[in-house]
Amino acid sequence: MNDSILEQFPAELDDETAKRHLANSDPESAILGSMREAIKYSRKCCRGRIEDGELISLCYDAMRGAARKYNPKFGISFFAHCKAYIRGEIIRHRKKNGAIDPREEGDISRPKFEGEFDTLDFDAIDMKERLAIIWPVVEKRLNEAELMVIVLRYRSGFSFEEIGRLRGVTRQAIQRTHLQAVSKIRHAIAHKKNL
Repeated sequence: MNDSILEQFPAELDDETAKRHLANSDPESAILGSMREAIKYSRKCCRGRIEDGELISLCYDAMRGAARKYNPKFGISFFAHCKAYIRGEIIRHRKKNGAIDPREEGDISRPKFEGEFDTLDFDAIDMKERLAIIWPVVEKRLNEAELMVIVLRYRSGFSFEEIGRLRGVTRQAIQRTHLQAVSKIRHAIAHKKNL
């Protein structure tokens, strides 16, 4: 796995810049700006079974398809949207080449990480993407204390006890504040389907 291959692509774009390129009918800049991240991700998905040159081609094709169907109003980052397309391209490539063992076919959709992780933490990614979707409601409806608890809990990953220590209150007080915030968010979403 040669990391020098990543250096031939532009530096990674932040999501807002990628969205701007897509909005200005310039998907190539958004795709190339996400290519480093795509190659790293696809290496994990294919577990080293596809050469880097082929991965670049697969990632590019997948992200072109994803760019055509990307809609920023859903609040998901461009690269998060591309991940399913990348996994799909890898699966199609491996099936076409007869490289998928029927016993592992269902296992390919989750990347395998070396070291302490066996699978990607999809729950944390899903939570961050969901929070991005409801963020307008969160900012409008919550008071300062509730907003701080939601941000520390879901964006920063703090426990209720850690948040309590930061704020100088008990864990139970933070849990009450969290419950109030979640109730406000649920109520706002239930009454307004279009965010």
